[in-house]
Amino acid sequence: MKKQVLAVLVCAAPSAFCNIATAANASGERTTNWDGLYIGVHGGYANGDFTNYDKSSKNCWWCADNYGSDIGGAFGGGTAGYNFTNGQFLLGAEADVGFGAIDGSAKDQQSSVPKTDIDVNYYGTVAARAGVFFDSFLVYGKAGWGFMNADINWKDTYYDSKASDTEFMSTFVYGGGVEYALNDSISMKLEYLRFQLGDTNDMKVSGYCCGYEQHVKIDAVNTFRVGMNYHF
Repeated sequence: MKKQVLAVLVCAAPSAFCNIATAANASGERTTNWDGLYIGVHGGYANGDFTNYDKSSKNCWWCADNYGSDIGGAFGGGTAGYNFTNGQFLLGAEADVGFGAIDGSAKDQQSSVPKTDIDVNYYGTVAARAGVFFDSFLVYGKAGWGFMNADINWKDTYYDSKASDTEFMSTFVYGGGVEYALNDSISMKLEYLRFQLGDTNDMKVSGYCCGYEQHVKIDAVNTFRVGMNYHF
């Protein structure tokens, strides 16, 4: 159900924004004020990859090879921020939170039996923005802190064994985008943001016997999003 809702929201967003843009442009001359508080919504698509590391005892017959795969899917949520301007320059802070259908799975290529599944439940960021605007058009860069919560499930059908865990992953995020003011209250944005998870996050499942320990790392997640903000 989560995937279907997100798919509808992401697919419907472009046409909705186009209708808003047409109505705003028809209303007459725009006056853009980038200062102050704003709230909004966003949605998009994410992709990345993960690696499964076997850290069980050395030279054990039950150990699997390291293996991995891609992760990806739709996401959506809410945004809030505040802007300060000086001349044509903008400095601000922005936070967002949402949920996603970002997932992936992989099997050990050697035995085709052990399998790892990952599913991202929710995410968020708190970041600084800095940019330059030309009346209605803003170009900006963004960097700060982000987090993801993900479920990891490992199973081996041959030995009828399984293990699972839920992890909160904290990381550095960076990226940038463009934003266009349709009028004094409504703006649209296109943004790229990278969750640089890498070696800072290590999800671990352990268990069924013999010193078994499996570690999974999401190397990075790239997000591509469209958003709409309302400025107070």
